[in-house]
Amino acid sequence: MSARARHATAAQEKNVSAEGAELYYRWLLGCLDAIEADVPRIVESAEAAAKPYVEQEAMEICACGDRGVMGELLGRSGGMLRLQGARAADAPAPCLVLFTLADDRLDADVQKAAKLKAAGKIVIAIARSQVLERASQRLEADGEARFDSTADNHAAEHGGLFRPLPAQPQSKAVAEDQWLVPTDPTANVAAAWVWVGEFVAACTRLGKMPPMYQGYAVPGAKERTVRIGRVKFHSQAPQPVPPGRVGREFLLAVRKDMAAVHAAELGNIRRAAEMVLEARDVGKRSWVFAHNHALVRQLPCAHDPGYFPQLNGDWFSVREGVELAPGDFVLCVGFSSLYRGEKFGFFAERARELGVRLAWSITDYNQEEVLAIQPGELFINQHWGYGDAVAPIPGYDVKILPTSGVIAQAVLWMASAEVHNILSARAAR
Repeated sequence: MSARARHATAAQEKNVSAEGAELYYRWLLGCLDAIEADVPRIVESAEAAAKPYVEQEAMEICACGDRGVMGELLGRSGGMLRLQGARAADAPAPCLVLFTLADDRLDADVQKAAKLKAAGKIVIAIARSQVLERASQRLEADGEARFDSTADNHAAEHGGLFRPLPAQPQSKAVAEDQWLVPTDPTANVAAAWVWVGEFVAACTRLGKMPPMYQGYAVPGAKERTVRIGRVKFHSQAPQPVPPGRVGREFLLAVRKDMAAVHAAELGNIRRAAEMVLEARDVGKRSWVFAHNHALVRQLPCAHDPGYFPQLNGDWFSVREGVELAPGDFVLCVGFSSLYRGEKFGFFAERARELGVRLAWSITDYNQEEVLAIQPGELFINQHWGYGDAVAPIPGYDVKILPTSGVIAQAVLWMASAEVHNILSARAAR
C-alpha cells in the first residue's frame, strides 16, 4: 500500500472527520495509487477479454450494473463507440460485460451476473474488494462460477469515509449504521476507465483498433462519429500499445487535474459547504444540479448523506414538482458551460431572478462562460482541458479516456465531506 493510501486508511480508522474535503482528497490520491499498483492485474483481465472480442466477429462489449458508471462509459469523449448498455448484455449475441457491483443492491447484481454467466457471457466485475468477495461467495453458494475476472476499485473499506452523526438527517438511501460520503462512485469511474483503456490497448496488440469517441465540444467531432459509423474496428492496423501505458497516462492526468483542484479550489469547496448550512440554518434547502454523465443517473446512491439532493430530473431541467425558493442554494456540477438559455429552460436566469444562491463547478477553457458567472456566485474550477480525453494512442487521431468524470465526482463528494466536517464540529460543542 502506498504512503498516501496508508495515510487515508489511518485517518478513516481514527474517524478524523475534521479533515472534511481534505480527507476525501487524500483518500482519492491513495485510491489512484492503489489502482495504478493493480494495473498489471487489470492488463491481464483486459487481455483475456480482448482476445475473444477480436477473434469473434459477433462479440460485443457492454456495461452493466451501476447506472452512473454506464452513463459515464457510454457515448462519451474518449470512450468506445461500440460499448453498449445493459439491454445489449441480455441479447443473444456473445458479449463481454463490464459489470459494476454495489453493496446496497448486491442480491440483484449477483442474480443478474449469474444469469449472464449462464447465458455464456464473459463477466468482468468492478467493485471494492469486500463487495467482490461477497458477490463471488454468493455465486459459488448458488452453484455458479465466479466472475471471469475482477477489478478492485480501491474504494474505502466501508464504502463511505465517515460514521453517521447522532440524529443526523440523511438520505433515505443510507441505513443508520452506514458510513457516510461515498467513495465507490469516484473509484468506480477511475477503475472502469483504466480497464477500458487497457482493453483498447490490448486490442491494438492483436492488430485491431476499436473506434473511439471525440468529445462533441470539439468542432467536427459529431461528423467524425458519423464518418466512422458502427464498425467494430478501424480498417487500418494500429500501432501496438505497450501494456500499462494507457492506464498510467490516464491516472497521471487525473492526479494532475486533482492537484490543481486541491491547490486552487479547496477554499471554494469549503465555502460551498458553508453555503449549504447557511441555507439550512434559516429553513432553506440545498441542491445539486448534476449535468454530468455519471451523476445525473446515480443520485442518491449508497452512503450519500443527502446534503445535496438532486435538483434535476434529466440533463437539462429541474425535477417535476420541485420549486426553488429565495435563499435556496444550488451547486451546479457541469462541464464547460453555465446552465443558461432555452436549452436549460433558462435555469440560471430564473434562479438569479428568484434570489437562489448559485455555485458553478465547470472547467475554465471556455472563458466566455467563466466570465458570465455573476458577482456573489461561487466558481469551483474543475481544471480539466479542452477535449477532455487525455491518453494518446500512437498513430490514432484522438486521445482516449476523459478525466472530467472523476473530477466532477470528487467536487461533489469533497463538498459533502466538508458539510460533514462542519456538522461534526457542531456536534462536538
